[in-house]
Amino acid sequence: MRRTGFATLMVVLITICSCTGKGPDDSFIKTSAEYSLSVKGRTVFSANPYTCQTSANLKKNEYRVHNDNMSDWYMLWLDSRPSSVGQKVKGSIEWTDGRDVERKSGLTFQVSQIGNTGRVWLWCRKEQIGAIIQPD
Repeated sequence: MRRTGFATLMVVLITICSCTGKGPDDSFIKTSAEYSLSVKGRTVFSANPYTCQTSANLKKNEYRVHNDNMSDWYMLWLDSRPSSVGQKVKGSIEWTDGRDVERKSGLTFQVSQIGNTGRVWLWCRKEQIGAIIQPD
């Protein structure tokens, strides 16, 4: 009986641990912000349409979102243009966190959803980073 209980506990723990970090945070997917950056469940940037600017170099697949005084921003460089849900694209990202500039490279983002206006929700499962961009 003891072995069965231990085996059951191990199966439950493995199942719980294997589910962690598979998909995007609900708050990231359901955000109403036009542009947003989420890192490990925390929104580090949420664009205010009155005080934010965006730019993109579509030939190089570079995307930038920043506030008017450039104190908060994120930049994303992708190997290819995201165009369909489920697509995986390699890339790098850089952002401000209030104190320093953070950088992550060699990431794989998956297109989680595409909005009616063409906005794209990108999610990196490994680093738990979500970014919304407008590739058009």
